[in-house]
This record gives sequence, structure tokens and C-alpha cells, in this order.
Amino acid sequence: AAAMKEAAKFVDVGGLNIKGTARLIAKAATAADVTRATVQVNIASLQVTQPDRPAIEEEKVSADFTATLNAREGTVTVDAASLTSAMATISAKGKLSDMATSRTLVADGTLYLNFDRLGPLVAAFWGEPIEMSGRQARPFHVDTTLAGKNGMAVLRETLANAGFYATRVKYQDIETGVIDLPVTVVKGKATLKIDTTINGGRFLFPALVDTAPAVAVLTLPNDTTVLSGVKITAGLADQFLAKVCPLFKGAVTEHGTVGLLSHSLRASLDAEVVKTLTFDGELMLNGVALKPAGFLKQILSLVGMGATPVVQLPDQRVGLTIQDGRLIQKPIVFTTGSLPMKLSGSIVLADYTLDMLLEVPVTLEMVGNNQELFAALKDETIKIGIKGTAAKPEIGRTALQDNLAPLLKEAAKKAFKNKVSDSIQKGISDSIQKGTV
Repeated sequence: AAAMKEAAKFVDVGGLNIKGTARLIAKAATAADVTRATVQVNIASLQVTQPDRPAIEEEKVSADFTATLNAREGTVTVDAASLTSAMATISAKGKLSDMATSRTLVADGTLYLNFDRLGPLVAAFWGEPIEMSGRQARPFHVDTTLAGKNGMAVLRETLANAGFYATRVKYQDIETGVIDLPVTVVKGKATLKIDTTINGGRFLFPALVDTAPAVAVLTLPNDTTVLSGVKITAGLADQFLAKVCPLFKGAVTEHGTVGLLSHSLRASLDAEVVKTLTFDGELMLNGVALKPAGFLKQILSLVGMGATPVVQLPDQRVGLTIQDGRLIQKPIVFTTGSLPMKLSGSIVLADYTLDMLLEVPVTLEMVGNNQELFAALKDETIKIGIKGTAAKPEIGRTALQDNLAPLLKEAAKKAFKNKVSDSIQKGISDSIQKGTV
């Protein structure tokens, strides 16, 4: 019960249910104020469950612990400790001192994670088809006090370093290279650096987590190139790019790469992270061509270009800003043939609802192939509002006509005035030639 209470400082253990068969062997010998103890635990058919979460199952888990307790000094010296399972193995030694006050812990050891075994568990928790692999041990060191009221308070007094290693992580058609992730904690400031490949390009994420504020804050160094030269695949476009630019939702990528430059990023790590996240950066697109489908197909159909086989996106940088729970996307340019169009607007991050604006130049086809009207309107742009979501955009069926009608009326007036003016000028010219004026 005491162990569960202590663990609750760090993780939510509500509704935890543990089943299995355990065998415990404990020995202790005391001389004066010093007790030497050894504990061995073997658990078979372990099953750990929580409501609405998949079960964690292990056929065999073993733990070995050898320690010396000095009651007079108030210290516990761990000569050797290990926990072994199919998912992970931890071995360590260390010392816990000042038991009555600061409860200072200093420990060193190694952590071995079996991502081949952890992958299916992560996929079950997440509910998505994720694959993971990798089996390498990494050393760790911890120097901290356990007297804090909760996990954040403990972290603020911690000096630590550790690491994790995976040979690959794959989600749908998005695949990383080797991830060798070092983590360092210095008095409440944790740094981690992911530097690997994704779909043949680079992924760099050198984050700092500061636990000094009441709510921990994650930041990136200014002007960090998070992504560069990453091949755009269907999964990347639909699951990730579409969340910052709906043009990619459901589209089939012919070719192209994407990059992401973060000028600044700050996120409070709590339940309100979506509301407090701030970001300023650029989406970098190179050599991108899309086959219209999904969102792109619908907006092209609106302007009579649904049969367009391929849409080109010229090389460009698209500004992105996040503030107050809303992402603002600066205009992204795409072309069908020689006709350029623009899409810009904002996305509410809580539910990904859209407030977008599509800008389309007037075409000859829109004015019924009337050369005179087109000559008057060829420099005009129709602006059409788009609501709903990227998966289900809401665009009025008559949006094009509603926006085109005022332009046509104005063009007709100009054309009429020009014709009247031409007729008057011709009449004056004829009268002069006949000598009647």
C-alpha cells in the first residue's frame, strides 16, 4: 500500500488491477544497527489492467534486490538491484540517504528496452498500426531527492541522464531510421534531442522541458529546421500535413518533399496544451504534385476543374502561426495547368474546423466563353469561403455563381458604357466628316 501511494505521486494508478502468481524469497541478517537484506521475487502469468486500456501481460517477471540498511546513519545502500521481463530489463546500484528528511537518492545502472515487444503494446494503447524495433541497453544516472510532494517537485531537484534506442518506428507509410535518444535533467530542466531520418529526410527535435513554472513548458531553440527533405507519402499527407494544410486531406501524392522550419515553439504540458501552444514557422514544399482527391477534388469541382489529372504546387514556403488554439495558414499556391489558385485561412485545433478562403482567377469558361466579358474580368479574383472540416468541407453549391455575379454585372455595365461611348464618338466623327458639325 505504501509503495502504491508513493507511485501515485508520479502516475495515475486509479483502477489498477494486478493478477499473477508470485514467489517471494527474503532473507535478512542484523548486526548492531546494520541490516543486510536480500529479496527475490518471481512472478508468473502477470496481467496488469486499468479501465479502458489494454492489458499488459508478461509470462515471467523477476526482481532481485540486495541492500544494506544502516539505522543509525539513516541510509540504505543498494548493492545490486534488477528487474527483468520480456519488455525491459533494469539493473542498478545506488544509495538512499537522509531517510528522515531529504531522502536523497543516487543511483547508476543500465536500462534495456525491447521495442520489438513494446511495439504491439504501444499500438494497442494508441489504437493505431505502429511498428517498433530495437534492443539495446543504455546507461543512466540519477541524483535526486524523493521528499517532493509530487513528480514535478522531485524533478526540480534532479540531476540525471539516460537514453533510449530504437532501430526503427513505422506508422502507416511513415518510417524513421535509428532513434538514439539522450535525455539529460539538470535541476528541473530536461533536454532531449531526437535526430533521425523520416522517409529519407531529416527529423531534428532538440527540446527543452522546464519544470520550474507551475506548469512544465516545452520549447525548441529558435529557427530549428525540424524537417527537411522528407518524402511526402499518403499517410504523411493525410494524417499530419492535412492538419496544418487541408489541401492535403485525402489527396494522392505523385511526388514531392516537405520541410518544417520552427522560428519559435512553446507549449505548456498540461490538459490545456492546445489552448496555450504558440508556434511561428514555415512549411517548405519542394517538387510537390498531387492527384486530386478528398478536399482538393471538392474545391476543384466547385470551379469546374474536377477532371484535372494532376495539381502542381510550386516550390514555396507557407507561413504557419499557432496562437489561442487556432492555426493560421498563410496562402498556399497550387496550379491546374497555367491557372494559379490560393488557399489560406485558419483551423481550430480543438476540433479542426475550418475558416478558409479559396482565391480563384476568373477564367474564360466561367463567363461562358464570352471574350468581351473575359477581357473585362481577366484580372479579377473570385474569393470563396470554406467551413466545415478538411474531411467534410462545407462550401455552398452556388458559391462560385454568388461571387461571380457581382463581377459580371459590373463588367456588363462597363461594356455597355464603352459601347455607348464608342457609338457617340463614331457619330461625332461621322458628322465632322460630313460637315454637319
